[in-house]
Amino acid sequence: MTRAGFTAMQPREPLREGDIALARPSPVQWHLMIRTGGGFVHAHAGIGQVVFTPGEAPWPIKTIFRILEG
Repeated sequence: MTRAGFTAMQPREPLREGDIALARPSPVQWHLMIRTGGGFVHAHAGIGQVVFTPGEAPWPIKTIFRILEG
């Protein structure tokens, strides 16, 4: 992600719209979600579709990736 121009932020940083959050749903699974104004857009493996999940992150966020304006 850093080679693609993103800056890795600590998970305690407030999320901003457009941030990519790396979450940990289980000890053996990682998941990427994109922050929107009212929730997250992410791929839902159980239904095989991209979905919108309103509100806060449903799983613990381990890293936030953000493109910083120069």
